[in-house]
Amino acid sequence: MGAAEAHALPTVARRRTPSPLEAVMATTSTHHPVPRPRAAQRTAAGSAGLGTALVDLVLLYVVNVRPGWEAAPFLTPEAADVVPLVNAALWTGVGVGLVLTLLHGVGIRSLGDLVTTVVGLAATLRVWDVFPFDLTSGWHLTVRVLLVVAVVGSLIGIVAALVRLLGALWRPDE
Repeated sequence: MGAAEAHALPTVARRRTPSPLEAVMATTSTHHPVPRPRAAQRTAAGSAGLGTALVDLVLLYVVNVRPGWEAAPFLTPEAADVVPLVNAALWTGVGVGLVLTLLHGVGIRSLGDLVTTVVGLAATLRVWDVFPFDLTSGWHLTVRVLLVVAVVGSLIGIVAALVRLLGALWRPDE
């Protein structure tokens, strides 16, 4: 029997037993995640909002009351020019966090992210302008690099929040 005749004969396909990992992967779909109950989503979002508000309130206390920003040995008196915008960013976080404990949804969360990121960016840019730090040699560059990273991250966050907000406005039923 030649090669052409052997090719023409029917072959029996043998099944290979899948490994346990392949069996799990075959039954798990990344395209259809298991939906969380709406109540669990609201509880998680509310807890996150409340947690954010509490952390921001603690930071407001530390910056303004005890020990106060004046106690930080690496800050110069020019930090007084930055503190109002830092306070504004923290109070914005408190407000948005409290709103998110009451209201839920992609749109309101995206709007909150947008507002807090814009105010935080303003505070970061003010820190860049004033640069109220008394640092030892070598740390100036490190702090400047971290401020650039914060500005770039904020800009990316603003674009992402805008996209999510527009998506929520476009498809309000989700």
